Amino acid sequence: MSPGTRGPHGAVFWLGTDGLGRDALSRLIYGARASLAVASLAVACSGALGLFVGLTAGYYRGWVGAVLMRFVDIVLSIPFLLIALAVVAALGPGLEHTVLVLGLTRWPRYARVAFAQTLAGRSQEFVEAARALGGTDVRVMLRHVLPEVLPSIVVVGTLEIGLMIVYEAALSFLGLGVQPPTPSWGNMLADGRAYLATGWWLATFPGLAIMVTVLGANLLGDAVRDRLDPRVR
Repeated sequence: MSPGTRGPHGAVFWLGTDGLGRDALSRLIYGARASLAVASLAVACSGALGLFVGLTAGYYRGWVGAVLMRFVDIVLSIPFLLIALAVVAALGPGLEHTVLVLGLTRWPRYARVAFAQTLAGRSQEFVEAARALGGTDVRVMLRHVLPEVLPSIVVVGTLEIGLMIVYEAALSFLGLGVQPPTPSWGNMLADGRAYLATGWWLATFPGLAIMVTVLGANLLGDAVRDRLDPRVR
């Protein structure tokens, strides 16, 4: 049924129905939960891992920092789709595995930012004073260096949310992400591509949902950056 059609029981299908007669609006709203959950969890996992690696590498420097950052370079050189195929082949597709794929591929960006910020924060006088007073490495990192690094990581995380939504949709579109019958915007796009000539709404509305949400996430990221970064005020 096309958008705005009234069903046999009097209900109006505002965004139409799919090939199986399911309400497209309900599936679009329900699919938002999967897409946003994957994006949020992936940002949290990749941000935590990247922050740990970058903070450790920047604080200890020397051979520890060199080894960790070379490992970051190796991960950056691996294609995203190759990691996705390897994880899906080993564990199978699904929501949890989609989060794992995105977390494994995006953490190097956080690590690079945390590494640069830690190098700058480590040379601050109050950090040197804390070390001179006998503060342990863990205490100095968590109490004095981490607050200097965290705002930049938060900015990167907010900017990454939109990208994670696009990546999740791409994986689900290829059949490597959230699996039917659980709806997500990506597999709704995949279902709708077979009906572009006769049911344009099946792919149009999920695509618009992705576009509007990613735009909103990017605007949020810009606002957070303007708020936390004094250099752009």
